[in-house]
Amino acid sequence: MKPIKEQKIVYQQPKISAMLALLLVIVLWWVSLPFAAATPPSDHPARADAAVKKGDYREAVVSYHRALRDAPGNTQILMALAKSYTNLRRFDQAMTYAKQIPANDRQHRHQALILMGRIELRRQHWQQAKQHFKQALAQKQTTSAYLGLAQALNRLGDKKGAEAVFKEHSKLTGLQGPRVD
Repeated sequence: MKPIKEQKIVYQQPKISAMLALLLVIVLWWVSLPFAAATPPSDHPARADAAVKKGDYREAVVSYHRALRDAPGNTQILMALAKSYTNLRRFDQAMTYAKQIPANDRQHRHQALILMGRIELRRQHWQQAKQHFKQALAQKQTTSAYLGLAQALNRLGDKKGAEAVFKEHSKLTGLQGPRVD
């Protein structure tokens, strides 16, 4: 009968070891919680911006999405996401985020309209590009809006309209634009 008692002791030792190992894992997990929770949400935009500087737009998109989760509706993050998707040539996603920029945020909305116009130019949707650049010009007269509108008009075959836009821009800025041939 002695061998039976020895077998029970042998079987109980692994159970105790397993329980101690499990307890150790739980304690380590519990101790690491404050460090995980201490990661600031503002870290995500910085990581995304660093990825953009490196040209890693996929990583930038991932980080901007995390930043947007921390700050829903943040127009700077929406704009950065739209630009990153544009650089990845994922124009549908870029348009989705550019369109989310609210109309009452005049600075970012103007930039979004310019970006949407540029996206439509890259898609060869000349008429839509023209509309976005006209909306941008109605909001704020910038060189980007004028040049985008002139390019869209030129692509639509309206050379005189494109040249008129260049002339209007030249009058306002004193700069001479290129001729449209």
